[in-house]
Amino acid sequence: MSSIITFYSYKGGVGRTMALANIAVLLAQMGLKVLTVDWDLEAPGLDRYFKEYMPLNGNEHLGLIDLLVSASDTDEKVNWRDYIISIDFRGEFSLSMMISGMRYEGFAG
Repeated sequence: MSSIITFYSYKGGVGRTMALANIAVLLAQMGLKVLTVDWDLEAPGLDRYFKEYMPLNGNEHLGLIDLLVSASDTDEKVNWRDYIISIDFRGEFSLSMMISGMRYEGFAG
């Protein structure tokens, strides 16, 4: 059975992303399949918590914003799984992550 857990707050800077990252790791360590999605479009940062474990793909990883733009630009189905980054924690456990979107040069975020 699947579950969705959401971390939400009106106020920024209260530790939502840190809580998400820590709970995701704990659930993955327990052997559960975990997908984290960074919906914080104003101040994204989930990828920073897992930076040292992220696969090197140049410096570009596509995410939620890129998925939505791709889906709106075409009449064809867009596979959301193409926007997922697999994070391997040195072979001990893994989790999946969708960042909010690629960080473009000159873009604040």
